Amino acid sequence: SAPWARLTDAAAAQAAVTARFGSGRVLWDDAQGASKALLGLSAPTEGATPAERALGFIAHHGDLLGGIQADSLEVLSTSTLARGVAVQCRQRFAGVPVDGRTLTVRLDASQRVRSVHSDLTALSEVVNGDRRLDIGEDAARRAASDHLDAAAAVAAEAVVLAFGASVAESAWRVTVATVPWLAHHYV
Repeated sequence: SAPWARLTDAAAAQAAVTARFGSGRVLWDDAQGASKALLGLSAPTEGATPAERALGFIAHHGDLLGGIQADSLEVLSTSTLARGVAVQCRQRFAGVPVDGRTLTVRLDASQRVRSVHSDLTALSEVVNGDRRLDIGEDAARRAASDHLDAAAAVAAEAVVLAFGASVAESAWRVTVATVPWLAHHYV
């Protein structure tokens, strides 16, 4: 099942944030029908690490961000900030990374959630299934190298490309070393 459930509107999301945390502001995205940011929070967390705390917050409050579930996120990084840490996660759909779709949870020095920023998208299916992935990683790397006149394709990763609400395709994201301004090529 898709890890998203639609909230009714910005007013309902704002009311839920105020009821749970006493304060905070919701930035709403009408096109997605979901909150894109929760700001001005001071929400308690649990966990041994910042990543556990961030994912725990999402597990308990993901409905405020369109129904995202913590198990559909992969932690990419934890960065130390002047007044806390930022945990950046990327979206996964059916176990495959969704290219370029991230969520960042900012924790203060007391490990309380101060803000959440999301550019995740609601996905229900990948329109081409995994047909593009049938060619395999080596063939994807060769195709990118051939297309770019023998540029060195150094890595390939299966990804989902999201083109807005609900529309996505599978592809290979190929990292190309000799063309720095074209760091990724999609096959």
